[in-house]
Amino acid sequence: MKKTKQNEPFRVNISNYRTAYDYLNKKLEEGGKYKHGSLRSEIKDHGIADDPVLNFRLCLYDGFSGDKHEKVEALHQWCERYLLPKHWKRMRDAIRQHDKRQKTKKSSIGAKKYSIDLKSEGYHALKRLSEAFGEPGKPLDLSETIKVCEDKLYEAGVLKSDWDI
Repeated sequence: MKKTKQNEPFRVNISNYRTAYDYLNKKLEEGGKYKHGSLRSEIKDHGIADDPVLNFRLCLYDGFSGDKHEKVEALHQWCERYLLPKHWKRMRDAIRQHDKRQKTKKSSIGAKKYSIDLKSEGYHALKRLSEAFGEPGKPLDLSETIKVCEDKLYEAGVLKSDWDI
């Protein structure tokens, strides 16, 4: 996402359109029927007479031409009409957080971590194996230990590779 200057107002654009739409859709849905403090109730209290939710749904209307710019512009105009400055700020912050999470996710695709539960005896067995396969005073981590054990089982013929079956 391109950084905006301090004086430049935030705009819905092609790169953040889907995130902005999803964010606003969620906020409009979680308010139910004009629950106090919800985006819907604040829009209604803001003095807007027509139906902002119906107009919002039209921002994703598939009847637009193949040009995505029309949808982006329609959503931006909806925001201009219905959102208060605090809503713009919340949406901008949500988009930034989403972009940050996506960037982190992309950079750690190969390093995804999982959690597992081990019984005490399983933990101690893995700890002994990690110390045995590692260098003195420098045991392997859990993932490395499991890979070494798997390699040993392949070498012993206990496990067969996919191409051996």
